[in-house]
Amino acid sequence: MTRMGQAYSDDLRVRILEAEEHGEDSCPVLAKRFRVSWEYVRKLRRQQAATGQKACGSGSRPQVRSCFICRLTRQT
Repeated sequence: MTRMGQAYSDDLRVRILEAEEHGEDSCPVLAKRFRVSWEYVRKLRRQQAATGQKACGSGSRPQVRSCFICRLTRQT
């Protein structure tokens, strides 16, 4: 039985990026240490470079969801 992947916590994201900032290890070594894929570590580094944030910006999701619900209720 195959399970869908689950999102990693913001705490894990921050710990990985802080370890990388302190020059502790390379992407593959950090990936092994935190038990994630090295592609995930690379993705975090790219996201942080683009946004300047360590944690995931999930604050916009409730707004999108509420706007979608408003549109649905207006249509009925």
